[in-house]
Amino acid sequence: MSKGLHIVPLECILPLLEGDQIFGADFAVILQSLAKPSTIDGASKTDINHLCSRVNNYLLSKKTSYRWIGCKLFVVINLHLKVMMSNQTVNLVGSLVKILESHCYIDDFTCSSQQQLLTLNSCCEALDFIIDRIQSKPALTREILTPKLPSIINGLISNITLIPQSALLVLRKLLTKKSTTFRPFGMKFESALKTLLNNGDNLNKMSTPLITLALHCLATISFTLSREDQGSLWRSRIDDLLIETKSVLSIYEEILDTSEDEDFESRYKSLPRLPEDISQLNLVFEPLSIDISESSLEVSKISKRIELLTRYITAYLDVTTSSAVRIPLGQFICLAELLAGMNLRFSSIKRDIRDNSTRSMIRLSLKDLNQIGIAFLCTLQKRFLFDLIPHYYTIFSTLDSCIPVKTHKGKAILDVEEVVENSELEVSVLTAATVLLSMMHTFSDSSLLTRMIDSALLIVEPQVPNIDEVTKSTPSNGKNGKGKKKSGNMASFSDLIAHQDLFTINASRNTLVKVRKFFTAALSRCELPSSSTLKILRFSVLDAVTHVKSLHHGKRTPLNKSIIKLLEADVLYPAHQGVGISILPIISSLLGGENTIMSLLNNPRLPVVSTVLDMKQKLKEESEEESDESEEEEEEKEEKVKVDAMDISGDTANKRKLNSDEPSNVEKAVKRIRTEKFRRVQEEADKAKEVPMALPEGVHQVEETYVETSVTITKFTEPAEADSKLDNDDEDNSDFELPPIIAGDDDDDDDDDNE
Repeated sequence: MSKGLHIVPLECILPLLEGDQIFGADFAVILQSLAKPSTIDGASKTDINHLCSRVNNYLLSKKTSYRWIGCKLFVVINLHLKVMMSNQTVNLVGSLVKILESHCYIDDFTCSSQQQLLTLNSCCEALDFIIDRIQSKPALTREILTPKLPSIINGLISNITLIPQSALLVLRKLLTKKSTTFRPFGMKFESALKTLLNNGDNLNKMSTPLITLALHCLATISFTLSREDQGSLWRSRIDDLLIETKSVLSIYEEILDTSEDEDFESRYKSLPRLPEDISQLNLVFEPLSIDISESSLEVSKISKRIELLTRYITAYLDVTTSSAVRIPLGQFICLAELLAGMNLRFSSIKRDIRDNSTRSMIRLSLKDLNQIGIAFLCTLQKRFLFDLIPHYYTIFSTLDSCIPVKTHKGKAILDVEEVVENSELEVSVLTAATVLLSMMHTFSDSSLLTRMIDSALLIVEPQVPNIDEVTKSTPSNGKNGKGKKKSGNMASFSDLIAHQDLFTINASRNTLVKVRKFFTAALSRCELPSSSTLKILRFSVLDAVTHVKSLHHGKRTPLNKSIIKLLEADVLYPAHQGVGISILPIISSLLGGENTIMSLLNNPRLPVVSTVLDMKQKLKEESEEESDESEEEEEEKEEKVKVDAMDISGDTANKRKLNSDEPSNVEKAVKRIRTEKFRRVQEEADKAKEVPMALPEGVHQVEETYVETSVTITKFTEPAEADSKLDNDDEDNSDFELPPIIAGDDDDDDDDDNE
């Protein structure tokens, strides 16, 4: 609504709500004015009663347009508690029920007008709105909803064929929240749903969400309203569905040589056994009647029925049960593999079927069956993800068999035309494979992914029209007549030749996203051959260059998320063998420096490693430092003693001679100090080895591995430098001689004697 709309008081609105006078006013302004709280809060009780009665008159009118107006007014006025809690609400709900019961005066359900269907949909929406407003309010539920609830359920069930979407939405809500009131209508509701689904015309017109909704309601009502044990009843219903699916699959045994396929036989036998008497089957849907001799299109009924049954099984998996149930997951996986693995390579068409159209329809039906099997497998993956890991090898083998191949020179190669034509099936295969790869840490068998990678590269390539094929299908003009006029068809072919890029069909965005996700999972989970890795690298670079505007310098958005993830996987998981190149510079230029992974790879920033020293090694280093310090101190003392001695003996250098054979007292003192210091350091080291020291909190001792080496340990010996110097003093060419130092003999004693 525009901002220029003005609010009209209730006194001015009431005269407009009489018959055709409402068509002379702006209906949007009336609805907006009635939705404002001030319009109703400031009105008198008499005006509110007049308002409700005039809305009721529109609902009870026999004109379809009036009924539609009444449904819209009902929703707006019940936004206010003052109206909803009044006595008029019961009458208004009753008028809505009458619209459902009268089917809006539709006589022939096959040719109803669009206006009548819109009125019925508006009536269902109004009932859904008031039920949600009253729900969980005990007094209002008791006074308004409970008395009218049986009539509402009955009216909705009777209109399922006309308005299935709107009616089923309300009925499912009532089925789960008002099961006690719904129980008397259970059989009628179930019968209406089966009639809706068994009708081929209705089923073809129904959308996929609507079919899912109908099957969910059918699965819920089939055992929720029963008074039996829900666990055992649920399992028996599942077994009946598997048996019915198996009975439909048995039709293919009449048109295919299934005995040639050992996998088909083993998987078929793993399903529940068919009863000997077919009349004992508890069929959910009507038996199929197929006669391919009348029409080859009859073959498509088989795949459609199997699709309906697999969706029904999925609905049972989504229904909430009050107690735990035993799920036959193994049989579900066998059914999915059976459907996805049926292929003319393993089960050929019987020879008595010679009609080309029938054989083509059988091929098409098998492709549909493969699509159904993969869809059912994806359903199991969403609900039982990690429970499928023990079956991953057989699942991958089944997915690999879905890829079309042909024999060329004795080798099986991809059938390019079949892959491109069935691109939707290949996308489903890649999606299922991506989910399986994502839940594994590593995948060892890369041979199962080779064909998938090649097929993925085929379906993302731009499809250029084949000019030769187009020109072959064009009839020749011949030489009749003058032949001078230019053919119109050939003129149009000039565009095809000159502007071929305008006719190129590119892969859809959904296909590109699925392929990128598959390549990312394959690179990160499996060690691929170098050839496959290079193909992926080439695709990822070309794809990134094509969509370079959406990269935004490496910032992730919903549009470029799959592209950036694939580029990151390219540099994190490069080719393992035979590839000596790196595409890191190319990808870095595409993503820019703002991408964290590219920044880290281009500028490695290794964290500081916290090291813990061994206590023994630490003590050894400390003792070595102390010994070095003590040696330096002793050398300083020794030099000082020598200097003092040289000063004292300066006057009597020629009178005394040092005896080189006996060490002096200074040398003995130095030797004694060194020996004592070394002994003390050695004792501290030995004590550290014997007594383990307590480590500080947060520090852990690092275990060391000792290796024996041939190292020669040199014993400590006193330096002979001093002796050599003393020996040299005896020579004649020495400058001076040190006099012998006598202990206790000093100059002070001489002075005392002289005195």
